[in-house]
Order: sequence, then C-alpha cells, then structure tokens
Amino acid sequence: MSDVQFIDRYLIEYTSIPFDLQLVKSCQWLFFYSKKSIDYFISQLDDTIEIQAFKTICIGQKTAEYFETQTGVPVQHIIQYSMGKPSDSIQDIVGKDPICFVQGKHSFERFQSSLPTDQVMQCIVYDNTRFLDAPIPACSYYIFTSPRNTLAFFTHQQLPADAIVLSIGNSTTNELKKHYSGKIHQSQSSSEESLKQLLDSFIL
Repeated sequence: MSDVQFIDRYLIEYTSIPFDLQLVKSCQWLFFYSKKSIDYFISQLDDTIEIQAFKTICIGQKTAEYFETQTGVPVQHIIQYSMGKPSDSIQDIVGKDPICFVQGKHSFERFQSSLPTDQVMQCIVYDNTRFLDAPIPACSYYIFTSPRNTLAFFTHQQLPADAIVLSIGNSTTNELKKHYSGKIHQSQSSSEESLKQLLDSFIL
C-alpha cells in the first residue's frame, strides 16, 4: 500500500445559482442527491425558512450524515443503490406530498421523473457546466465517481490502453460505456465504502 500514489483532480467548476425560497416553502419534503447540493442549498437560506420544518430524503449514507452534520436536523429516509437499483420507491416514501428536489443544473432526475409533475419542484442550486482542463498523468487505475466527472474527463483526455477502470455505480458505468469500450469494474453499491472495497481488492 505504501507504494501506491493517489492523484486527485477536480474536473468541474461549480458556481451557485439563486433559487426561490418561497417555492421551496410550498413543499413538505426535501430531496438531496449529494453533499454539493446540500452546501449550495443551505448557503442560501435565510431567517424566513426553517429547515427542520421539512422532511428529508438523501441518496446514500454519507450524504445523509453530511446533511445532519451541517444542519443538526435528522434525515427521515436514506435511499441506497445496489447494482443500479434504488432500495426504496420515492412514491412509497412521500405519497402525494409535494417534494423539492435540490440538484445541480445537470441532473439525471432519476426519481422526479417517476412522480406527477404537479407534485415536484426542482430547486437548481448550482451550475456544473464548465469543465476544467486538469491534465492527469498516465495511471494504472482510474476511478470515476459520477457521470458528470466521467464526461468532463473524456472531454480533455483518453484512457491508456492498459488502464484498469473502476466505477462507483450504474449511472457512472453507463456514461463510461459511451466513451470507453474496455472492461469496467463496478462497485457493488453506489457508495464510497463499496468503491474503496473494490479498489482494495486490486491494490492490497
């Protein structure tokens, strides 16, 4: 393990997008896909909105823990992904209650598309349009943690022919397949812990 060198690159520039707090207040549920969506949402809150007044759903344990750390408010539901399938149905969780999906400008909208449009409010809190040219030297392993980062990488680079490619989940793997025809190793679930276990199976 001591001989392994890790290289970390940010490939997307994130900028805040203002949203209408009054529209958010009309919802009973908040849905967060990621830590970034949490950061850009709570940074724009003011004294007219109390986040504890909402019920909250997060994708993944880490996102839920981050929300609770940043707000001090418990998360009601955590949706996990295993082999590309969510652990819970959004309809079963929220019923007919109005729900606000807090997201970036580019989102796959995997959950809101299954609900009636009049039940859903999209709260776009950050822009993730601009890709950064952050050259990465040739590596033995390449780890992709989101579809958007995958697209950003292939905008500027290609993978070496002998690369070993690891993907955090089904959506990321699907994006990889658009740019890369080689073997892709996918983690058992869409979590950082599962991805680490996959990496450990190669390098330890």
